[in-house]
Amino acid sequence: MNQSVNLMDPAVYGAGIPVGTYAWLREHDPVHWNEPLERHYDDSALQPPPAQGFWALTRYADVSHVSRHPQLFSSERGTALMGDVWPHDLWMWRQQLIHMDPPRHTHFRRILSQAFTPRRIRELHGFIEERCTAIVDDLIERGPCDFVDVVAKELPLQVVGELFGMPQDDFPLLTDWTDRIIGIDDPAAGGSPNESLLAVNELFGYVTELGQEKRRSPDGTVVSELVNSTVHLDDEADERPLTPPEINMFFFLLVIAGNETTRNALSGGVQALSDHPDQRRRLVEDRSLLDTATDEIVRFISPVIAFRRTVMAPTELGGQALDEGEKVVVFYGAANRDPEVFADPDRFDVGRDPNHHLGFGIGTHYCLGANLARAEVSAMFAELMRRVPDIEVGGEPSRWRSTLVNSWKTMPVAFTA
Repeated sequence: MNQSVNLMDPAVYGAGIPVGTYAWLREHDPVHWNEPLERHYDDSALQPPPAQGFWALTRYADVSHVSRHPQLFSSERGTALMGDVWPHDLWMWRQQLIHMDPPRHTHFRRILSQAFTPRRIRELHGFIEERCTAIVDDLIERGPCDFVDVVAKELPLQVVGELFGMPQDDFPLLTDWTDRIIGIDDPAAGGSPNESLLAVNELFGYVTELGQEKRRSPDGTVVSELVNSTVHLDDEADERPLTPPEINMFFFLLVIAGNETTRNALSGGVQALSDHPDQRRRLVEDRSLLDTATDEIVRFISPVIAFRRTVMAPTELGGQALDEGEKVVVFYGAANRDPEVFADPDRFDVGRDPNHHLGFGIGTHYCLGANLARAEVSAMFAELMRRVPDIEVGGEPSRWRSTLVNSWKTMPVAFTA
């Protein structure tokens, strides 16, 4: 391992998750002290606070343990972001589910889970399959093209837009906001804190207007249910409606999570199948492997890179003493390649079963939309393997510089149809 690698540096992920670095750390330094990395954004008045170092966790057992014990490893104290936020901004981030701890998290998750009930996911299956057919129609008509733009972006924005009850003409806004928000660390793509903040403000303004419409005319969509929901927190006397900041941050989370996980699993799946043509042949010849293939794609790609927790009391992890207030970061891509859990972990195997990956998290913060993402990925690869079974990466893809998501900007593909 290059000892100078700092896991806070977005450049480390410019070619994807650093599998070799993760492997070295798992074997030699599984609770690794990562020095703080000061960051400065050119031409921006919006600068991050002084950085803190953290303990980087790369073993499955440690990532799972931290994720299952929120009372000891907090998301709310300091947020779940790898980098720090200014103290005066903490109140805003804590309106978002991934930055909450129980019991507050439990109350709000119950509200949001209404959007992802098994019945609602089943009701969406027909819509998802129709969208996959139309998207692949467009792919075939275009011929060799950018898979991210034509397919991977398009399916989740259609599904999320439908869930939200947005007018179809507004669906492209979801991708625009997502790209500008996650592009904060990618100046080559025009990303900056200013642009990211502008996108967030546009998103908040949009959901305020949409929410007002759904209050007047409830229609059972996610936004309608959010703006018409009430919550009764343990430290509040009465049940109350959700506040505008709570609604805004829920929408923010759903836009980013609803787009990014599926979009990157689709892009990463094409990359993995291109790199492993024997596995593509298996999937083409045996569609019963679609469910296991979907989970293997998520394991192998690990769309979410990492989240951070704050230690709430002195404890020990992997033989390393941890003090209250210290930070630990769980690296899902590292846990998903742990040979203690996965046989031949660097092998992409569309029939891998069992597959207890952590690509959707585990414990309190297990991804609410996991089954929706699975449905989208499985349906799209069913359509691709049926109609363009030889689809493969046909040029050099480009990636976002990000410490949050393992994300493709572009991916040229070629195929015969």
